[in-house]
Amino acid sequence: DKFKNQWSNGKILWMCNKLIRKTLYDKVPYVQRRYVEDTPTIVRQLWYANKVVVVNNTGYFHRLVTTSICHNVKPIDDAIYKSMCWCDLVEFFLENDKSILQNTNLLGTIGDLLEQLNSLDVTEEELKPYEHDYCNTVSRIFKLIKITNIDLKI
Repeated sequence: DKFKNQWSNGKILWMCNKLIRKTLYDKVPYVQRRYVEDTPTIVRQLWYANKVVVVNNTGYFHRLVTTSICHNVKPIDDAIYKSMCWCDLVEFFLENDKSILQNTNLLGTIGDLLEQLNSLDVTEEELKPYEHDYCNTVSRIFKLIKITNIDLKI
């Protein structure tokens, strides 16, 4: 189907290779954060779309800029913003289409994301700029998951 062919198993999607009808932006506004911002927007837009057409032509060449955010990602950025993306998508599909959660590996990726968050080796000072996003993300995750087993580091 149109949705599963474009997005499966929780893959990250980019908007730079898609033409999107403006009316879909009325339903799904662009996420304001600057890292892992495409995926929660484009996945929801694909879900709302009446049809998806693929053009087998490379019409866009992404410039690789060594100073861009994509090439200078800190582990804390990656962990927090991928987890935020996961929360955005799980919350959306819980509200709109629970079958997507069952037919993709989206729920299975939370273990990897929690491990990534848990393994962050940052000081309190390094965490300070991310304090709001980190607390918000962890709070959202705990509202969405049920913990059934705990292993202590001993």
